[in-house]
Parts: sequence; C-alpha cells; structure tokens
Amino acid sequence: YYDHNAITPELRILDITMLGIKEGSKEFGIKLHEIFTNWQSEFNLEQGPTYNIGYIHGYADGSARVHFALHHLVVDTVSWRVLLEDLRTLYEEGELGLKGSSYRQWGIAISEYAISHEVEKKYWSNILSDFDGSRLENIITNEDSYASLSLTKEQTRQLLQESNLAYNTEINDLLLTALSFSLTKVTGSSVNHIVLEGHGREEIDETIDITKTVGWFTTMYPVRLEISEELIISLKNTKENLRRIPNKGIGYGPLIGYKAKTLPRI
Repeated sequence: YYDHNAITPELRILDITMLGIKEGSKEFGIKLHEIFTNWQSEFNLEQGPTYNIGYIHGYADGSARVHFALHHLVVDTVSWRVLLEDLRTLYEEGELGLKGSSYRQWGIAISEYAISHEVEKKYWSNILSDFDGSRLENIITNEDSYASLSLTKEQTRQLLQESNLAYNTEINDLLLTALSFSLTKVTGSSVNHIVLEGHGREEIDETIDITKTVGWFTTMYPVRLEISEELIISLKNTKENLRRIPNKGIGYGPLIGYKAKTLPRI
C-alpha cells in the first residue's frame, strides 16, 4: 500500500566551495563519499525515507551535479535508465508524455497472474524436488577464499560473438554450464541448484505498460542444473532447461513466495 504519512526527504544542497578542499583532489573525493554515505545512512525500510536526492554545485567550471541514492527495494536497474532519460528530457525542456501503468497496477497484475497460472506450481515443485541445501552447507568454512579468471579482449569477443554459433546458445547457457561443472567439483553431485535473477518486466498483461515505470521488478527463481561427463550434452541440457522456464521465472514469487531457506544459496 502507499503510506501517505511516509517521510519525504528534503532536497539536499551542497556547495563544494564550503568544504575548503581542492576540487578533484583525493581528499575531495573522500569527503564527498563521506557526505553521500551520511545522507543515505538515514534510510529506514519500514518508516522511510528509502531515497535521497542532492544538488551539488560550486564547481570551478560552473557546472553542477545531481546525486541520487535510492534503496534497491524501490528501484531496479531499468529504473535508473528511466530516471536518467526523464531528467534529460526535463532538462532540455521536453515533455514526459502520458503516464504509464503504476507499480500498484503491476502488483495487481502479478496477483492475477498467480491465479491464472496455478498449473505452474507443479513445474517449480519439480525443480526443487531433489534440492539438497546441505551439500553446500557442509563445505562452507569461515575462511576467505578467492579465485579470479581473466579473458583477453580476443577471448571475450569469441565468447560473446562466436561461441554460441555451434549449438545456437546464449551467453547464459555457456556460463551456467561452466558453473555447473565447477559446482560438481565442489559438491560432488552432478545436480546442483542455483537462483537466477531477471529484470522482471515481462509482458504478462497487454493492458499494462511499465516501460517507464520506476520500481523494483526484479524476479528471483530457482534453476536446476544437471551435467554429464560430456560437455556437449551438458551444454544442450542447460540450454533446454533454461528454455523450459515459464515466462522467465516471473511466476515463482507470486505462486511459491520467498520464504527463508527455500531457495538455493548461490
């Protein structure tokens, strides 16, 4: 629901000339970071605010900055693009156009999706039917462990533009197959479960237009990964399993819900 008594934060205004620090210096950057961190330290997920906006001016070239900090619960990655485009349009004295669908309308559409797609429950139950969270819990330690891998520019180009041609795959198919082999080495099982996230703005209702709606639409859903000793067979299995996910996983939330310890840790 919309809480009409929620705290609306005031616009913060910062004149950098008042800081007494040389613009562009390392100390200047540290001070700005400290101020911005302090601004968002007042976030309160229950009572608000969940965002703040600042106007920073006083730069030597006469320019100014607009600083946005919004909690992930109120915006997703796509929302930043929407905000940026709208700000640019307003700055150039353009018109924003007609309002699209609201986040409330989207919430209603999600609820109705759950009612009309009840059959999907069987799919999600099957995905998690052999999920064993203890496999991972048993190998977790308190010690830090890091590993890194770097690709050259040419290898990156091949991965993104050529690797998919052999079996008509997508980059996710390739990366998740590689992850599957890694997890098998770690857990000792050829079957492993992970959670994927999607942008969540799926076309589930033709009467809804959320292309310019700001909010958190991100979907999370479990995926079952299974490999064999043969790389090609494993890759094809991963590809086919990902294609079977109904509506890119948007139904998991409204149909099953996000409860503690029901989703894989990865």
